[in-house]
Amino acid sequence: MHIQITNAGQIAVPLTSTQGDGLAAEIEPNDHLVIEDEAITEATFGDHPGLLDEFEHRHAGKLFDTIRAFLSQYRSRQASQRGIPDGADVLCTIENFGPQALTVGAGDADDYEIESGETYTAQGTGRLHIRELGA
Repeated sequence: MHIQITNAGQIAVPLTSTQGDGLAAEIEPNDHLVIEDEAITEATFGDHPGLLDEFEHRHAGKLFDTIRAFLSQYRSRQASQRGIPDGADVLCTIENFGPQALTVGAGDADDYEIESGETYTAQGTGRLHIRELGA
């Protein structure tokens, strides 16, 4: 996956993937992170049920401890943000500079396809799932 993701929301949000060596990062509002890793074809911006279990199973140790801390902080911040208009609490801009198209979905809506070279602003409640097509 070759993307730049910018947190356009109001609170810091974790970006995670259990693929490859694993990815656990926290992106502050108006900050961005670049992923250039062929081993990562799926990532989650936010939180979802079972995320900690996935990390514990695949990446026990320091990476698991890091994501557990990120998710604990995120869940606290998320709870304090209840009442955001439209209920959307994750908002990001995704720039796809890889050769493959991506899909991004909020889990409760249709996925949007992001072609190579395209930028898309996505929002959701709780999480956004980003997946590389053809992987």
